[in-house]
Order: sequence, then C-alpha cells, then structure tokens
Amino acid sequence: MPKRQRIQKENRDFTIHARKRRQQRGVSQACIDVVLEFGKRKVRNGAYVYFMDKGARAKAERRMGRASYRRVESRLGLYVVESFNGDIVTVAHRKQRLKW
Repeated sequence: MPKRQRIQKENRDFTIHARKRRQQRGVSQACIDVVLEFGKRKVRNGAYVYFMDKGARAKAERRMGRASYRRVESRLGLYVVESFNGDIVTVAHRKQRLKW
C-alpha cells in the first residue's frame, strides 16, 4: 500500500503512517481535535507542528468547560504534525521539550 494514501476521518486526512502511529501510541481522536483546535502552531521542517503550552491549555479549559477539559487534560502532552496541504503526518507524545 503506498505511503501517500490518505484515510478520511472526521474531516481530516490521516496518512497511513499517522494512522499507524496513532493506534500504536493510543492517541484518541478527541485529543487530536483539542490539540489542533486550541494548540500553539509552529512551522518546523516544512510542516505545521501543533502542541499544547500553558496558554493553550488555559484557553481550552475556558472554551470546553472544566468537566469536558478534565476528561482529556492528562493526555494532552502530545504533538500533531500536519503538512501544508492539511494531511496529518504523525502524532506523538512529547517526552522532552520541543526545540525550535
């Protein structure tokens, strides 16, 4: 199966690599949606990298409500890499500080 094949899921295209990594790492769709909606975005190596910093966490808690945010709060230590054309390239847990 070609690596560039896309999988449509909830209005986002996941590459085969991203789908496999998401499953291996146990990352839920809800967490990915929160990171993409509220997370900070930086450009790195020709792609957008979304991650949750302190400000993004506070913004998510305000908008989602305390109860909804608490359900996903402990699993938001991850980052999502999105290509410039909108495909999700990979998803991973942050084990150390992201270096820019």
